[in-house]
Amino acid sequence: MTFLSQHKLRAIGFILCIAGILSLYLEQHYYQYLDENSSLHESYFMPLGVLFIFFSILVFMILFIKYMMKKRP
Repeated sequence: MTFLSQHKLRAIGFILCIAGILSLYLEQHYYQYLDENSSLHESYFMPLGVLFIFFSILVFMILFIKYMMKKRP
């Protein structure tokens, strides 16, 4: 029995992907503005969103590799 089943890994991948998309949406629509001195103010939602999406891609790649290794004769 494995520590994380395929279904749990898939759920984790989708949750990370949705969290990344939501973080990028929040960054784009709510937390990015210019003040009166023309200074750009940003939050940590951009790097957080990129990290979430990166880790979701990593999880899906692990799932794909596990699938391909199981499929080999």
